[in-house]
Amino acid sequence: AADWEETLNRAGVPAGRVLTIPQVLAEPQVLERQVTTNFDDVAGMDKPLTVLRGGFMVDGVAPLPRKPPPALGEHMGEVFADLPPRAKAKARA
Repeated sequence: AADWEETLNRAGVPAGRVLTIPQVLAEPQVLERQVTTNFDDVAGMDKPLTVLRGGFMVDGVAPLPRKPPPALGEHMGEVFADLPPRAKAKARA
């Protein structure tokens, strides 16, 4: 892929490799901009959970997520509480 990228670019054809998510996150520009943050103590995780930050700045500061994303099904009770009875039965089926 790198050979094709170089050959096409030399010929004036804009081309670039498609990177995997780990490759993108390891790019120098991404590291410099600190677009990710880690949560170290997440229930059910044996390693830190890396999440994306907001991708923007307010007064020169990039806001940080305050807490990790919810676990699968964590808020189902709250969601089901707002459903009419017939929809609750269908959702649980």
